[in-house]
Amino acid sequence: MSLRDAIMAVVRRVGEHGDYIVFTHEMRTRYAVIDPILKALGWDLDDPSQVRVEHEVKILDKMRRVDYALLSKGKPVVLVEAKKLSQDQVNSWKKNRKREGDRIRADWELLRSGKPLQPPKRNAWQADLKLALTAAEIKQLEDYVKGLRLTEGYAVLTNGAEWIVYDLSIRGRGVGFDKKQVSNVNILSLYSLDECVEALSVLRRG
Repeated sequence: MSLRDAIMAVVRRVGEHGDYIVFTHEMRTRYAVIDPILKALGWDLDDPSQVRVEHEVKILDKMRRVDYALLSKGKPVVLVEAKKLSQDQVNSWKKNRKREGDRIRADWELLRSGKPLQPPKRNAWQADLKLALTAAEIKQLEDYVKGLRLTEGYAVLTNGAEWIVYDLSIRGRGVGFDKKQVSNVNILSLYSLDECVEALSVLRRG
């Protein structure tokens, strides 16, 4: 499945089963939302030579675990820290789908045919997709990067909807972790599908 098709499938899944996915902890988000995206990027989640789940990281003499370490030649090249999908974002998707049902269905047909969408003048989708990931969660990802002493590759923080990507090769005097951010996209916005594909494509295996 292409990355574009995987994103569309995941968005539909969130619309149909979002209340189930967000219930309890992050595992359902990983299984139903994040894993399909990683698979579409070429990562075999069943192969420990490619993907280590709950990869151990030593931070201040304590062992922590990052949710995914994606490997090349036995070394992590992408870290992915997963959080639970936001109920607010699920509610936003459902509300907008109901409010703008006819146009949304027409837009889905255009997307399926590979044609670009023109965002409406008042893009309620973008306005309602509240940010859910926090500064503390970003700091957690930064600690994992430091704990593994990674200076190349990518680090990702995601709740399945929002995907924040950091390019660890960006460096220089005064360049903190925040300056390494190269994209922050939300796959639940129909009108940013092409942007999402472009942003996440840097995480492709190989």
